[in-house]
Amino acid sequence: MTDTPSALRRMFGPDEHELTCDECFELLDSYVDLEAAGADAGRAMPGMQPHLLGCPACADEHDALLELIRDDGQPRR
Repeated sequence: MTDTPSALRRMFGPDEHELTCDECFELLDSYVDLEAAGADAGRAMPGMQPHLLGCPACADEHDALLELIRDDGQPRR
């Protein structure tokens, strides 16, 4: 069963400012660096979180970058 409020938010977008995909990709490295450092990346870059919640392509890129940074320096198996 679909969560109707969540489905509507994805369909109509967030109530707050949201970045475009181009803006997201331009700022994503810095955003992920802030997250990995434990900073409040959402506060530092308003509009990024709403975009990542509504854009699967950008969210996938974000997740891959964050995983890469968090794995950096860890021994590979």
